[in-house]
Amino acid sequence: TLALAAPAEGPRDAAGWRERSDALYSQGDFQGALEAAQQAQSLDRSDPWNRYAWIRALAAVDPEAARRALPGLQDPAAVQALTQEERARLDTATGYLALDLGDEPLAATHFEAVPPATPSYPQAQAGLAILAVRRGHSRQALVHFVAARSSGKLDPPLAELERETRFQVALQEFITARDLRDANAAGRAYAVLDELRPNHPATLRARADLALLRGDAPARERALRDL
Repeated sequence: TLALAAPAEGPRDAAGWRERSDALYSQGDFQGALEAAQQAQSLDRSDPWNRYAWIRALAAVDPEAARRALPGLQDPAAVQALTQEERARLDTATGYLALDLGDEPLAATHFEAVPPATPSYPQAQAGLAILAVRRGHSRQALVHFVAARSSGKLDPPLAELERETRFQVALQEFITARDLRDANAAGRAYAVLDELRPNHPATLRARADLALLRGDAPARERALRDL
């Protein structure tokens, strides 16, 4: 009686298997998510989202295999058949997956393909900011961070990364100004350091160097004591 009363689980279509894969993935059952995504693929290999669900689950189970499969995963004609907003979502999601898998050139290609007019654009710009930080291009990262904030506040980890990037840029500006004996430029850069990280050792060292540059011996002594 209980068996008859329970809702029977009918055969799923490709969309149903993909939904199951998404649910299992969110629960941390990556092997189950992979198997469900494979079922979705077997029913509809042309759907780009089925392919994405499969590669995302594979990346959690076998990252090396996913890294090899990712570059040629999608059928360009099938992707072009999506709406612009859907393509932007897919490019953004694939960009972050490539970023996680360590394929930075592929991640950049997907992030850069996201048009500014789409809702996914700020998230793609955040991905480009992360890439720029990893590559040591701090100034370019700040440009992407500004674009990423166009839809509102950044998530806390990303906001902290932006803060650290601004700090490193200001620190480099300070060092350059100090070496050029430009007290005015050094003072402007130091003000940014003091705002972002007032008690950081690099800020305290900059305070002492700035005092020396200005010929203020007492201020330098105080900064060195704090350091």
